[in-house]
Amino acid sequence: MRPTLLVAGREIRTRVRSRGFLWSTAITLALILLASLLPRAVTLLDRPTTLAVSGTVATAAAETLPETEFTVRPADDEAAARELVATGAARAALVTDDTADGPRSRLVIDGDLPAGQAATIDEAVRSATRSALLAAAGVDLAGIERDVDAAAPVTESIGAPTTDPILLVVAFLASLLLFMQLFVSGMAVAQGVVEEKSSRVIELLLAVVTPRQLLVGKVLGIGAVGLLQLALFLAAGLTGAVANGVVLLAGATDPAATLDAATEASAGGTSGVLPVVLVSLVWFLPGYLFYAFAYGAAGSMVSRQEDVGTVTTPLLFLVMGTYLSSVLALQDVTAPWVRWLSLVPPFSALLMPMRVGAGSVTGGELAVAGVLMVALVVVTALLGAGIYRRSVLHTGSRVGLRRALGRG
Repeated sequence: MRPTLLVAGREIRTRVRSRGFLWSTAITLALILLASLLPRAVTLLDRPTTLAVSGTVATAAAETLPETEFTVRPADDEAAARELVATGAARAALVTDDTADGPRSRLVIDGDLPAGQAATIDEAVRSATRSALLAAAGVDLAGIERDVDAAAPVTESIGAPTTDPILLVVAFLASLLLFMQLFVSGMAVAQGVVEEKSSRVIELLLAVVTPRQLLVGKVLGIGAVGLLQLALFLAAGLTGAVANGVVLLAGATDPAATLDAATEASAGGTSGVLPVVLVSLVWFLPGYLFYAFAYGAAGSMVSRQEDVGTVTTPLLFLVMGTYLSSVLALQDVTAPWVRWLSLVPPFSALLMPMRVGAGSVTGGELAVAGVLMVALVVVTALLGAGIYRRSVLHTGSRVGLRRALGRG
C-alpha cells in the first residue's frame, strides 16, 4: 500500500505544481464565475427605459408596464412630453388625445427602443383603450374582472410534486462538469502512462514498484487532483449562482430583492442544491475510476503521444454517449428510458445526479446503480491492470488487444 501512496503523492505534487494545471484551473474558475454572474451584471447595467406619458389612456397604459423595463415620468401635455424626449430626459413619450372617434395615441421615440419594448407599449395601449371604450359604453369592467377571476381554474395536484427547475439545471450543469473532468482526467492518465513509457522512466519505476501499484497510484493521484478541481468548479458555480440570486440557500434572501413571487417560491425550495452538488462529487469517484483504469490500459498499448487519440477513441465515444444521454434526459428526466439507463454503468455517473436533482430517484435505485457501478470499476481495474502489466514495457509498435489481454 505504501508504494501505491508514494506514487499517488508524486502524481499530486507533479500536477499541482504544473503551470499548465494552475493556469487552466484559474481560467476555468474565472469563466464559471463570470458565466454565473453575467445575468445579474446584465440586469444591473440594463437600466429601465424612461417613458414620458400624457393623457388619460396613456397614463392607464403606463401603469400596466413592467417596472423592470420602464420608468414612467408624467408630463402635463404633449409639448412637455416631447420636450423630455428632445432633452434626453426620456427615451420615449406616449401621448393620448381624446377625439370624437375615441382615444388616439402616439409614441414619440428618440432613435429606437430596445427589442420588444415597442410591442409591449402597443399591447398596453390597446388594452387601456379597450377598457376606456367599454367604460364609456357603460360596461361594468369591475364586475367582469370579478367574474373572470372567479372562473379561473383552481389547480389541484393529485400526483407527485413537479420537478424544481432550478435543481434540475444545477444537476445538469454539475453533470456537465463531471463529463469534462472525467474526460480530462482520463486523458491525463493515458498521456502520463505514455510519457513515462516513451522516456523510459517506466523502467526505473518498475524496479521499485509493481505495475499494478504504479497504475493504481497514478489513477489515485490524478483522481485526487481531478476531484479537487471539480469541487472548486462546483463551489465557484454555486457561489456565483447564490450571488446572482438564481439560487437561494436555505434561510437566505436575495440581496437585490428583485425576484418575483414565482421565482422566490422556486428559489425557496433550492435547499437541496448542496445535496445535488455533494451527490455529483460522490458519483465522480466511481465514474473517474472506471475511465481512468480504461484510459491507463489504453495508454500502455502505445509508445507515442500521437497514438493516444487512436487507442482512446472508443472511450471518447463512450464518454460522449454518457454526456449526450444527460442532455437528452434534460427534456424529461422522469422518462422511463432515463430511469433504466441511469442504472446502467457508466451512464449512471452522469444521470444519477440529475435524477437526484429532479427528486425522481429512490434509495433502492441509488443502491442498485451504485453496486453495478462499483462492480464495473472492479472488473475494469482488474482488466486494466492486466493490460498495463503486459504492455507497459513494450516499446515501438502498438500492442494488439489480443496480446494485451494475454491471448496472443
